[in-house]
Order: sequence, then structure tokens, then C-alpha cells
Amino acid sequence: MKKLSAFNNAKWVGLSQITKIFVQVVALVGFSRILQPGEYGIMAMAAVISNFAIIFRDLGTGSAIIQKKKIDDGFLSSLFWMNMIVGGGIMIIIMIISPLVAVFFHESQLTYVLILLSISFPLASLGIIHQSYLERNNKFSQVCFVEMISAIFALGIGIATALLGGGVYSLVIMTVIQTLISSVGFWFVSNWTPSFSFDKKDINDVLNFSGNLTLFNLVNYFSRNSDNMIIGHYFSTSILGAYSLAYRIMLFPLQSLTSVASRSLYPVISRMKNNNEGNVTDLYLRTLSFISIFTLPLMAGLWLLSDSFVSVVFGEKWILVSSILFWLAPTGFIQSLVSTTGTIYMAYGKVGLLFKLGVFSSFLQIFAFIVGAQYNVIVLAKLYFISNLINFFVAMYFTLKLLSGNLMQLLIKLLPTMFCTIVMLFVVAVIKCVLKHYNYNDITLLISGVCSGSIIYLLLFIVFFRKMLINDLPSALSNKITRMR
Repeated sequence: MKKLSAFNNAKWVGLSQITKIFVQVVALVGFSRILQPGEYGIMAMAAVISNFAIIFRDLGTGSAIIQKKKIDDGFLSSLFWMNMIVGGGIMIIIMIISPLVAVFFHESQLTYVLILLSISFPLASLGIIHQSYLERNNKFSQVCFVEMISAIFALGIGIATALLGGGVYSLVIMTVIQTLISSVGFWFVSNWTPSFSFDKKDINDVLNFSGNLTLFNLVNYFSRNSDNMIIGHYFSTSILGAYSLAYRIMLFPLQSLTSVASRSLYPVISRMKNNNEGNVTDLYLRTLSFISIFTLPLMAGLWLLSDSFVSVVFGEKWILVSSILFWLAPTGFIQSLVSTTGTIYMAYGKVGLLFKLGVFSSFLQIFAFIVGAQYNVIVLAKLYFISNLINFFVAMYFTLKLLSGNLMQLLIKLLPTMFCTIVMLFVVAVIKCVLKHYNYNDITLLISGVCSGSIIYLLLFIVFFRKMLINDLPSALSNKITRMR
């Protein structure tokens, strides 16, 4: 009997994420030292268009393959050819509209950046079905191997291009190369080749499933990218570049722990729900608790040490990033929890509710961006945090209600982490004040803050919450889940 385990999936996805985090850290620091804020800003402008196109790149076919009970070769082939048609169409459309986008952002170089970036869409379409097929069959080790190799090779080529004076194009080339290597790799390890089959019924079945999901992704796009759109239009490329860098730092918890949890839990929860086995509520709450153990102290520490962190890691030309991070760091923790809710709605087939909540979230965030743009980028970041805080309570209320849980249960699960983090912040704040009083430099402040904070946090957890850290959380993922075919 072939066993399905969220813990086993998370192990492989986690390994891939560790590699990705390493690549992202090297890329973030390396490119920020080589490139100027304005060049980061141009890439952020291009991302407004490319992220919109990503919504329609697979039309939910990847999720449908994992969620559907039975699939066959004809079904997979139909979806593959649909993805190729859509990917090619997106490339052509981006090439056509790129001059208009450049006019909107008042940046002529954006035309050529978008044309080159558009090539990544048909390349990505080549591997979407193969990757989803592997994940459906729990071949996470193979998926992660491909992801790690592609990330490392693309980073090397991107950094080399930047050192040779490639500017913003080094970021674009890295994206295209990573997409190409990933798609080729998924073909190689999946041992599946599409046939020349195209069944409209298969397409309609998927579109019926993914229609609301695509609508949610469309709505979520505006909440995720309207900030870049508004900042890029009203402010300079340098300000957008600083905001973009701060935002990428904020996304680390989402791109590491949250994505590990979501990718690992989705196939497990789907089958637990279909077979009425296991306690999904308990699994979900423990997963949120596990995520918070890492993301809360990380984002809290970044919030307190943002000025020293930016000065030491990125340099004085990025000093605006620290002021933006003051508000984006706590936002990152909130999103590390909220971003898991989509997994529950998709597994339970409640994509309609997911769409409605996405509309509410987008309305809050876009309103915050529009109001903030009338002042400055710091006010915009502050209002963005407030909108995320409101959305947290609304999204979690409906998610836990679906699982027959409540917000009080979540609060109880998060209390140990909150207690340890508050004590950690107090100790680090005292050390920071003392060192500043004696005029120590930023390197000393950062090293002292990180080391003392890490030690205090770990000691508190070991002393007061050892059972939860050692026994409860691992068992929630490995022992208490009923394993099935």
C-alpha cells in the first residue's frame, strides 16, 4: 500500500524550500549590491504584467489534477495542449502591449524587459502538467530535485550577467533560465509524454472546477500587485525599487514555511475529506502553530532591527527599505498564516467562498494603497498593514468555521509563541538601547540582537513549551494523520 503523509511531503518540499531560500538570500543580497534601486523598480513594474498573466497560465489545471479522484492519459493530454495554447497566447499579448505599459509607467526600457520576460510563459506551460502529475503521485523528491537544480543554475547565470553589466536584464534572464530548466527537468523525471488528444469535455470539467479559483486568483492579483502599479505610476522607480526589496523580504515566510505547509497539506486534506478520515481541524491548527514558531520571532526581530539589518546587508543606498520594513515585517507574519486558508477552501471544494473572501481582502488592500499614495510610501505601507490585520480575523473566522473550529482555539495554539516572542523583543530592545547609547555600529547592533534574540527565544521554548515543540507538532504531521493510497 502506497502511503500518503503530510510529514513526508513536507520533508521534501522543505528541502527544496531551504535551497530556494538560500538562492533567494544570495540573489537578494547579491543583486542589491550590484544593481541600483531604479533597476529593481523596473523589474517590479514588469512583474505587474507578468503576475497578471500567471493567473491564466494554467487556469487551475495543476490543482485540478491533484484534486480529481481519477485521471487518465487523455485527460492529462487535453490539459497539456490547452496550457500550451494559453502560454503561447500570453507571450504574444505581452509582446503587443509592452509599449503601452512602458508609457503608463513612464519607463521606455520596460518594453524590452517585458518582451524578454514573456518567453517564460510558453516555457512554463511545458512543465505544469508534469509537475502536478508528480505531486499527485507524491513524487515530491523528484519535484524538489528539479526545483533545486533549476534555482541554483539560474542564480549563477543571473549573478554572472549582473556582474557583466546586464542591469535589470540579469533579473529577467534568471527568471527565463529557471523556468526553462524546471520544465525540461519535469519532463525528464515524470516519464509521461502527452498524446495528440484534445477532449473539450475534459477542458470543461476543469474549467468548472477552476472557474471560481481563477476568479479568486484574479482578485488576489490586484491585492498583491496594485501596490506596485500605484507606486510605479505615482512615485519614482527608486522608491518602487526600495518598496519591492522590502516586500520581497516580507515574502520570505510565505515562500518558505507557508508554501511548504500548503503544498504538503493540499493532497492530504483532499483525501482526508473525501474519505472522512482524520481530524482536519487539529491538523490545521497545529500547522498554523508550527508556522508561527518560526515566522513570528523572525518578523518581530526584523521589525525591531530593520535599520541595522538594511544598513549592514544591503548598504546605505537602500536605507528607505528599513522604514518600509517597519510595517511590512508584521504584515509578513499575518500573511504567513492567512495564506494557508486557500488550501482548506480548495480541498473542501469551497472555491466560491474563497473568491468572496478574496474580493473582500482585495478591496481593503487596494483602498489602503490608493489612500496611502496620496501621502507617501511609508503611509501606504502602514495602511497595508492595517488592512491585512482586519483581513486576518475575517479570513480565519470563516476558515475555522468551515472546520468546526473557532478563533479562540487558534489563539490558544499561538499563545506559547507569542509569549516567547514578547520576552525576546523586550531583551533585544534593551540590548539595542544600551549599545546605541555607547555608539556601537550597526554590525555590532545586528549581531548582538540576532544572537541574543535567538538564544532567549530557544531557551524559553525549551524550558516552558518543550512538549509542544518536541512531541505535539511532529506527531500532528507524522503520526496522527491516517495514511492512505
